[in-house]
Amino acid sequence: MTSALCQNNWKDDVSSRNIIVLAVSGSSSARKAEEDAFKLCVSQEIEILWAIHVVETHLGHYGEMDQLAPGSSKAEYIDYIHDEARVISETLQERLAWFAKKYGIEVRWTELHGQPLQEIPEFVQKQSVTKLIVGIGVKPVSSFGPKKDMAEKLSKECDCQVVIVSVV
Repeated sequence: MTSALCQNNWKDDVSSRNIIVLAVSGSSSARKAEEDAFKLCVSQEIEILWAIHVVETHLGHYGEMDQLAPGSSKAEYIDYIHDEARVISETLQERLAWFAKKYGIEVRWTELHGQPLQEIPEFVQKQSVTKLIVGIGVKPVSSFGPKKDMAEKLSKECDCQVVIVSVV
């Protein structure tokens, strides 16, 4: 990991100032939100941008669904899901470090595990976040609906201003 990113340590730096959090997912359609978050920090003279990423390791249950697959195949699939999550996380951290250097903003990285619609609102409430930035695209997140649904649900569930950056 590059030195431009710091691991989560909320207690050290949180004060009564604005806390802007960027929720990152690794999707190509949400990249515009990443750069927009840095631009917002620059325009509001905010020196620290907090980035959260929810690793959806609960998706490993898909490896358990096919009853005809041998046990080793299931375990391999679950390991694959976890390996992919690590790669996505590392890629996000590298990209955010690049933006941090470009814009002169410090990025604090926090990685959560679970489901985004549960973890993000809980995180926002616990940390007294004032603004959450999320990106949406046109591709579906899953069979449950488009990314716009995810962003809209977050805007209803989070106790802060939610800025939805749309990629057209």
